[in-house]
Amino acid sequence: MLINELKKMKHRAFELKRDSTRVARVGINYFSPRGIKVRLRVRRGIKLPILPQDFNVTGGFWAVSMVKNAEDIIEDSVMNMFRQGARAVVVADNMSTDHTREILEKIALEHPLLIADDFEPAYFQSEKMTQLARFAMRNGATWIVPFDADELWFAEHQLLNEKLNLIQSPIAVARIYNAFPVIGVDDQWQLDSQPSHFQKVAFRSSRMARLHYGNHGVDRVGASSVCLLLAHFPWRNFKQFSQKVREGAQAVRHTGTKDGEHWLELDKLSDDQLLKTWRDMLNGVASPKLMWAPSPFLTPVNPKEWITWGERAN
Repeated sequence: MLINELKKMKHRAFELKRDSTRVARVGINYFSPRGIKVRLRVRRGIKLPILPQDFNVTGGFWAVSMVKNAEDIIEDSVMNMFRQGARAVVVADNMSTDHTREILEKIALEHPLLIADDFEPAYFQSEKMTQLARFAMRNGATWIVPFDADELWFAEHQLLNEKLNLIQSPIAVARIYNAFPVIGVDDQWQLDSQPSHFQKVAFRSSRMARLHYGNHGVDRVGASSVCLLLAHFPWRNFKQFSQKVREGAQAVRHTGTKDGEHWLELDKLSDDQLLKTWRDMLNGVASPKLMWAPSPFLTPVNPKEWITWGERAN
């Protein structure tokens, strides 16, 4: 009995230390000169959507995202969220110059998709995504699922909303499995059987929650549970790869920080060097500058066809 009580006390002390550290990080960021400056820029730069009068979508999970020039993948990722049971999806469009905005507006005609306008050129991802998450919380979201345009989120053997309804911990961690294109074949994919060392998070709404850069973590009180999975499509064709590098580097320069240094390193390459980097990667020779690269363990599957992890829709 005494040993069990001591173990419980030790675990509780760990929880208190973990939560106090997270709260302290939120406070330091919120009141720091840089935190205040960036937060003001983001608030001025993002025009949040106005909910229609008949928009009565509360509870459940809301998915939030910020996108730029993702016309080849945005419909897949947004519609996957609706198939997974999202009550609403909020997407901030960062001045896209391709057909991304048109695709979003078309989806919004038939689904509870809310579009924000993001006029801030700097890649303040943490602050922007945190603002979108708080908007979702204020409008009734129980869970927040922050997603990138190139991600498809899943649970095993059930829909995402069903899984989130069962989770006791307030932070749900998702393992990332990267998908890479098959050379010379359109819309054919190979999924890495080895999960990335990076992870993503979803979380229960909280006024204190603050997302990390890349949505790889969240400062929020409470335990986490590794219980979700996502298929990540970082590189889809050379045009997208090259555009992502050039635009990513430009957005990072606007921040004045070291976040996203890999974009700056890749941007130093000429167009011919980028093409060689692309070809080498698909042939199994990855540049150390690449954040995402295939391992030797690839399986030919198409996660775009799945409804739950590894299972196709009927």
